[in-house]
Amino acid sequence: MIHKDDPNAATEALKRKQGRTRPEFLNQNTLDRVAHGHAKDLIELGAQSAIPIKRVRPQNELTTREVSQVLREVILGRRIMAKVGEQTWDEVYACHFLVDIEGWRITIYNDCDELDYCEQAVSPDEQRWDFDPGARTDPIALLSMWEHQTLERLLKAL
Repeated sequence: MIHKDDPNAATEALKRKQGRTRPEFLNQNTLDRVAHGHAKDLIELGAQSAIPIKRVRPQNELTTREVSQVLREVILGRRIMAKVGEQTWDEVYACHFLVDIEGWRITIYNDCDELDYCEQAVSPDEQRWDFDPGARTDPIALLSMWEHQTLERLLKAL
């Protein structure tokens, strides 16, 4: 709290705060784990207060852009994609099609022989991205028209 009669109080309080040292066990990784582990509780508390709290992304959650980049690397020939299972793209016709991209397991929806959207992605270190019907986009939607067509051709060739 700043006292009106002491104009230097804020400066002195800042200096005291900056002079404090954080205990070693409260390093940034520990604080991040606590925040991620209690994200739901923190969001609920924030909703009850006047201060808005931004959604905390769990540590094991991939972004749409990260998954899209993996698909882009397949399109550009930098990564190898293989189908998981016996059925070809044509045989599933209107269903989910699972591919492996160097340890990434990505499920793509085949809508009547057309590449539609990405349902799920799991990275080699078990980070996940899951389709959210309420979200504005998915990894496939971030691809250019050429990338989309190329990926569809590659899937049909598996």
